[in-house]
Amino acid sequence: MADVPQTMPNGQPKPSEEQMKAAMDDMGHIGKALQAKPEDPNATISIETVLLACATSPCMTRIIPNDVPSKIDELEEAMKAEKIDMEWVKETSGQARRHAIALLWQLNRQRASLKEKDASLDGATAQHCSVAVQLATKLLVQSQMMFPQQRWVEATLAVARTSSLVANQLWSHTELEALVQMAVILKKEGLRRPKLRLEAVCEPKEVLPGAKVSVKVSPSCCRRPALAREARLGSVGRSESAAVLARPRPPPIHPPPPPPPQVMLLRHHAGFDGDEPPTPANPSGMHEAYWLYVAGVKADAAVAHSLLAAQPLAVRDLNEAAVEASIGFTAPSDAGVYKLRVHVISTSVIGVDLDFTAEFEVAADDVPPLM
Repeated sequence: MADVPQTMPNGQPKPSEEQMKAAMDDMGHIGKALQAKPEDPNATISIETVLLACATSPCMTRIIPNDVPSKIDELEEAMKAEKIDMEWVKETSGQARRHAIALLWQLNRQRASLKEKDASLDGATAQHCSVAVQLATKLLVQSQMMFPQQRWVEATLAVARTSSLVANQLWSHTELEALVQMAVILKKEGLRRPKLRLEAVCEPKEVLPGAKVSVKVSPSCCRRPALAREARLGSVGRSESAAVLARPRPPPIHPPPPPPPQVMLLRHHAGFDGDEPPTPANPSGMHEAYWLYVAGVKADAAVAHSLLAAQPLAVRDLNEAAVEASIGFTAPSDAGVYKLRVHVISTSVIGVDLDFTAEFEVAADDVPPLM
């Protein structure tokens, strides 16, 4: 029998059984904390709920020593003086509460009113905060992989929205000061503020049960300005209609190949400032990262929506005017009108959160079976 390789395909050491068990414990904790509530399965999950789940995860207690001499109480008082919302921190206690405050400080330390305090932190306190945000980053990356497999819509969206805040160590998707800080971060990296646009037109078509359904959003199918919405840094855009192109069941003899389903995210900020493009800050060569999610909306409010697709959208060429992705799924077996909700969220830049709703109809299959 061949020896079991001790390294992963990317060259990293293969995790031990103990490490794998610890990771499963962490994800089990996060999953339980963000699982949809039976009484309201489609309720929006707040960013504070995600932060609380990270702060109370087993890895925080496992990795950060209980006796670390960090001055967390001073950080709490400084944030209270700035009237920073800390209500969610009250939901925990003991060491987990200290980790929550450390994480919250790290997200707020770039506020103008807290920079002086942050610069004067002692080593133990600064390290506590830094390790807390590093662990939260790891948990969020793992959650980005796990929740789509569970088809959890709101948990997936909440993790994506939280990820960009933690990645940039900022505190809000909408506050002007945070958005200005984001612009400063981008400028230092040689990047422009995102200015994104989704264009769509409503073209509902009937499909038979089990047929392939695709969503298409492209510039060529939108000719009415009222259907287009722009999203700049710090805005939330919602298009007013969307294209759903449904391919009927093909005839049995040599059907022509269907066009690939496509979603297009237009980048009106394409290009870069300076003579040479900036070097990507990550080894994968990505300048911008977005997630594309497609959710099936249930007619019954008591039933949780289901995530149909989750795909990363990566920008490696800053001159690209658009990013495209293909989405396809099988139509339900029951006749009726169905709604889809499409989301595009950035996990690397705050304030980028686009969505639109589309519909398609499944017609009753009244063709008798062949004998």
